[in-house]
Amino acid sequence: MRKDVMRALAQVRVVIATMTAVAIIYFRSVHVCYIAFGGCIAAIVAKTLKIIIRQPRPAPLSKSVLPQAKGYGMPSSHSLVSAFFGVYLQALLLYGSQHPLLTLVAILVVNGFCCSVYLSRVHLGNHSPAQVTVGGILGSFIALFWYWQWLNIFAPWLQIHGQETIQNLFIYFGLNPSLIDYIYLH
Repeated sequence: MRKDVMRALAQVRVVIATMTAVAIIYFRSVHVCYIAFGGCIAAIVAKTLKIIIRQPRPAPLSKSVLPQAKGYGMPSSHSLVSAFFGVYLQALLLYGSQHPLLTLVAILVVNGFCCSVYLSRVHLGNHSPAQVTVGGILGSFIALFWYWQWLNIFAPWLQIHGQETIQNLFIYFGLNPSLIDYIYLH
C-alpha cells in the first residue's frame, strides 16, 4: 500500500496537469486559465533556478521505491508547483467563498495534498528537506503575487475591456464569435 502511494505521489505532475485541464474545461473561465498559466510560470522559475543554483540531489536511498530522479535538486519543482496551486486555491477559498465549512474542508484537503507531495519528495530520495522547503516557500510567494496581480490588475481590466478583447481575438483567429458566450470573464 505504502509503495503504491509513493508511486502515485511520484506522478504528481500528471495529477496536477490533469486537474488543471479538467478545471479549464469545466469552468471555461479566464481566471482558471490565468491560474494554469501561473502554474507554468512557477514551473519555469523552478527549472531556471535549478540550472542557476546547480545543487545536486541527495544520495540515492537503497530502499527507494523508484529510481533516482535526474538533474539538479534545488528547489524542488514538484514542491514549488504544488505550493503555487495550493496557496492560490487557499487564497481563492479564503477570500471568495461564502461557505465556511466547505472552505475549511477544502483547505484541509489542499494542505494535506501539498504536505503529502513535500514528504514524498524527501521519502523517495529525490530531494533534501531544504530543497523541498525552498520549493514550498517560493511557490507560496509566487502564488500570493499571482493572486495579488489578479485582484488588482487583471480582474479590473477584464471588467472594462474583457468582452471586447476576447471578441477581437476570436475574430483574429477565425473562430465563431458565438462561442464567446461559453467563456466566463471572471
